[in-house]
Amino acid sequence: MSAMKESELPKPSVPELSVILNRFLEGIKAFVPGDKYEEARRLIEDYKTSEEMQKLQGFLKEYAESHENYVTEFWLKETLKNPLPLPINSSPFLLLPKQEFNMDDERFRFIATFIIFSLMFKERVDRGELKEEFAVSQEKENALSMATYRHFFTAYRIPGAIKDEHIFSEGGRYFIVACNNQLFQVEATSFIDSYTSESALIKELKKIEALSKKKPHYPPVGILTALNRKEWASIREQMIKNENNKESVRIIENCLFVVCMDESIEDLRKDTKSKSYYFEDMAHHILHGNKSRHSTGKRWFDKFIQFIVTKNGVNGIVIERSVSEGIEVLRFCEEFLDFVKKT
Repeated sequence: MSAMKESELPKPSVPELSVILNRFLEGIKAFVPGDKYEEARRLIEDYKTSEEMQKLQGFLKEYAESHENYVTEFWLKETLKNPLPLPINSSPFLLLPKQEFNMDDERFRFIATFIIFSLMFKERVDRGELKEEFAVSQEKENALSMATYRHFFTAYRIPGAIKDEHIFSEGGRYFIVACNNQLFQVEATSFIDSYTSESALIKELKKIEALSKKKPHYPPVGILTALNRKEWASIREQMIKNENNKESVRIIENCLFVVCMDESIEDLRKDTKSKSYYFEDMAHHILHGNKSRHSTGKRWFDKFIQFIVTKNGVNGIVIERSVSEGIEVLRFCEEFLDFVKKT
């Protein structure tokens, strides 16, 4: 089957008004009391035939015809206006299988494997080599857009006083490593070949961990990205008035991804019966860094991909969700785990 161009993909259709309203009723039925539900049902019966609703439906269909995807603008506008902090309120995470590191070299090798896989994945995206995806319906297979994969390594969410904004950078050929609340820029060009560069990358990660313990020790500025968006926007504006800060923020905003090398979770509980660790403890750490006293300060939630690894093997990915769907990130994670097995 030949790959379809993005321009050849069918536009999302606008559901009929009765379908939309019936879905609304189905959605509220589980939590709206019976009398209130009946009231809503009667109102909706009136809406289905009202002249005003038919007119609005007509406007929506006209808008859909003149835009590539009529849903995107409405959804994105409301998402970027939400001032709530990204962790917990917005950013999804994926908890990956816990690793057992018997020595530091194994931890560094695992981190290096993620970095090399990500760089190779980006090369495939840039060359258009990702296998096209299809949604299987009852009638036929429908091609899906692959456009959001291009956002994985280029997208960044800038906080705003009224609403946030996106920037998409093609220029960054480096990634950021966060360790002991310090941020380090690492050039990516040398680490695409998985077999010749792993040892060099491990050496670089060891060097970063050693440097992160030395003075001067800078404040954990990454924690600012976990603030209310309006508050973070105000602080950012003050920060970038300083030229050094402005350049540092620019570097972070244009990186490919962020790798967080965390300390062990000291109070990681284990079930005595199953002898497996509690998912809750691991999930909390991946999602928000286990509070400011632990690792929240070495996060940067505005970047699309953050890969987190603790010294005792808890690991996962946090994403900034406004530029891609979760299913694409799930594919990325599945391919990473396959890559780990192979290497």
